[in-house]
Amino acid sequence: MEDLQNISNGTARDELSWIDVQEHSVKILNQQGKYLFITPLEAMEHSGMIDKAKSSDHEIIIIPENLKQKIQGAKDSSGDPITDIDQFFASYYDSYEFTFVDIRTLTDQEKAIYYFTPKIVKLFGGLPGTVQSIKISSTMRKDIFSNVETLGCWDRKSNLIIMSRKSLKSLNVYSGTLIHELIHAKTGHCDVTRDFEIALTDNIGNLCQQLLVN
Repeated sequence: MEDLQNISNGTARDELSWIDVQEHSVKILNQQGKYLFITPLEAMEHSGMIDKAKSSDHEIIIIPENLKQKIQGAKDSSGDPITDIDQFFASYYDSYEFTFVDIRTLTDQEKAIYYFTPKIVKLFGGLPGTVQSIKISSTMRKDIFSNVETLGCWDRKSNLIIMSRKSLKSLNVYSGTLIHELIHAKTGHCDVTRDFEIALTDNIGNLCQQLLVN
């Protein structure tokens, strides 16, 4: 473990300079305990996530970018996925249980906003094939970065876009949040990434073109 963290400093033992040995070491550690393997850049960009990992008793191990690419999506010898940043996000979000709301129980004001859903989806360009349906929940998980309850989320486990009942307080909040989650579902990109920012910008441009030209 110490040698893996010394790779970036150039002080690891010679055998750890071999990428295959590094990969094997990660697989051994992943099987033996709760570790989170992240790159120096990820550590800077996701400090909130690191705090969340530490609070759940994960030990943080900084690894070089080439090793990150090698272990991404891989499993250890016991068949468990290696806990890199993507796996940690997925495990955190997949562990939450939502409390879904029967649309018939919404207030008249909430229903009026909710019934704009098909029009919002149409403006977006249609429901992505990955999305089974859009549901409302009275409880939402907290954002891993801010520790604040989210207004919406794309749940890959169930193929659902889940909107907080609180988002139905205004049309602009509901529509903005819904489009945000539709982009997640369509692209698969996570928040606070360059790829998601590009996708967000592209979709804003598409929406403006539809509203201004048509």
